[in-house]
Amino acid sequence: MQMRSARGGGYLLEDTYSSDLESLRWALEELNASAPTKKKWAVLSHLSSPETTLQAKTLTDTFALDRVWWISKPSDLSDLVQEFSAVDLSQITVLIKGQRRFKLESFAATMRKQYHSTWAEINLGAMRRNLQKFKAVVEPTTKVMAMVKASSYGSGTLEVARFLQDLHVDYLGVAFAQEALSLRAQGVDMPILVLNVESEQVPMLAQSECEVELFSKHQLFDWLSATRTQTLNVHLKVNTGMNRLGFAPAEIPELLQELQDMSSVEVTGVFTHLAAANLPAEDDFTRGQLDQFSTVVKQVKAYYPSVCAHALNTHGIHRFPDGQHHMVRLGLGLYGVGVYGGVSALEEVLSWKCKISQIGSLRQGDSLGYSRSFVAESATQYATLPVGYADGLSRSLSNGKGAVYIRGVRCEILGNVCMDMCMVNITGLKVKEGEEVELLGSLQSANAM
Repeated sequence: MQMRSARGGGYLLEDTYSSDLESLRWALEELNASAPTKKKWAVLSHLSSPETTLQAKTLTDTFALDRVWWISKPSDLSDLVQEFSAVDLSQITVLIKGQRRFKLESFAATMRKQYHSTWAEINLGAMRRNLQKFKAVVEPTTKVMAMVKASSYGSGTLEVARFLQDLHVDYLGVAFAQEALSLRAQGVDMPILVLNVESEQVPMLAQSECEVELFSKHQLFDWLSATRTQTLNVHLKVNTGMNRLGFAPAEIPELLQELQDMSSVEVTGVFTHLAAANLPAEDDFTRGQLDQFSTVVKQVKAYYPSVCAHALNTHGIHRFPDGQHHMVRLGLGLYGVGVYGGVSALEEVLSWKCKISQIGSLRQGDSLGYSRSFVAESATQYATLPVGYADGLSRSLSNGKGAVYIRGVRCEILGNVCMDMCMVNITGLKVKEGEEVELLGSLQSANAM
């Protein structure tokens, strides 16, 4: 199931290849939980029998949608396309779900917003399942902070934040103040921790009830000079071995004493970063970090009994379960990147796709692209794609070191990756210009690429 933008605004929640009572229930729950709009519609196919279709209609009625269309045969779609062509979708989320034989994919295609021929797709259903898999391996009382910095690792900060808020995630983590303030302005009211804060941003963050990382006394005094009228909630950053930012453990007792005279600063959290939680060879070092942090947590709790302590990142969640404290921070794992022992297989959330711009042929001895770095040893067919290093396709993937997938077949990159184009080998594949190409997704993870 995928959330897409609809033409003219609004959203489509699509699952056009299967439908049974259980998956329909889940899709309707997903519509209610994640729809960014107030109005919710559904276009649904009949199920495998009249009896199950009747049950499906009864089930759908319990969700009190604004409008529902039931498709009994594929020929119904032409009338539906015409009906929807005059509809303003800007304030509507439409669930489109049905069995493959009803060909709802073709209907959905007429509803989608038209994009540049290179685009990303975000599978929110996969994100939800990834979250559930990590929550299954932490204690029921352990909170989860979802990291949505860097535009949610390329997935879209606002859309992902709203989705996670609907799933009742405890915290969001962002890198910069503007990310947090933008989320607040657009109605995201869950707790947010901001990791990098300038003094002039402090009043706005305090007013917006965001929490901020405090890693040095110099930073603290800058903040106090910026605002004294509002309480600022801070998470103390402790340097236990990452040696990037943070107070040394030995500095904490004196800091806690000084904070008692600063009524405008409230310590709501304390945390550290693990430097090598993913490396078994460094487990002794990681345990040393966790031991230092546990000592600091005891010191902080003596002054702030309800403080929220967190140390574990995605790798730490499954490798060091005893270090959970009150909360864990979930980053790349939420987006399906990486393999984590003890956690069920994750699903890629982000797909990166494009369409074939042109198909060409090379004779033996013909060259392709800049510097003639590819010379055909035999007759070769190639496809030119509208994506290059300006889009993030690394030049290091040139000359067969990288590949894309077309119709499920791996197609190596030929020659050098250009700024906004690349060429791939499609010899033996009967493909057409305009066909879809997967650069990242279910067939090729970011790690594999």
